[in-house]
Amino acid sequence: MSSFTKILHRIVSNPWVFNQVQYLFGFKETCRRLAPYLAQTDSQIILDVGAGTGNFAPFLPRSATYLWLDNDLKKLQGFRMRWPTGLAILGDATRIGLKDKSVDYALCIGLTHHLTGIELPLLFNELARTIRQRLIFLDPVVHRESKISNLLWKYDRGKYPRSVHDLCSAIEPWFEIEQKELYAIYHRYILCIGKPRH
Repeated sequence: MSSFTKILHRIVSNPWVFNQVQYLFGFKETCRRLAPYLAQTDSQIILDVGAGTGNFAPFLPRSATYLWLDNDLKKLQGFRMRWPTGLAILGDATRIGLKDKSVDYALCIGLTHHLTGIELPLLFNELARTIRQRLIFLDPVVHRESKISNLLWKYDRGKYPRSVHDLCSAIEPWFEIEQKELYAIYHRYILCIGKPRH
């Protein structure tokens, strides 16, 4: 990793900078795509896995119970600045410290490209174990034809970008994919809605 990339990662780890980067690279469009699915979480418990600073919490119905989970202390501090009394777990998404079927929905947005091939099935196993109803999954995917996307991947902290096929293959042993959508901003993204198989 170059010294420039290290400096860039250090800067973006600041919660305020992280939020600005999210908005710059298509957060609004992502929220528009997620809106119909988030609206279905009325009066439900929603676990946000790899939650960052909790940017999706304001888009849930007021009756929903939002539970933040991430392994980054700086992101927790950013979440606490916005929601001092919000429910939060500082922990590992591959070892979620919750009981079986203890949440209704889980959001898994922009997380899997940070996970190794060993960690990926552990994540989906844990999600299938803890979710009662649906997984709302979204992540950027490899798009070799796009110079902009390739440049973004070069400086992304996540070092494990995957194809649509590879992500669907990783999800399907644990979830029945009910809906799948592809869209592009600077990256190409996959959005899946999945029902736990177990």
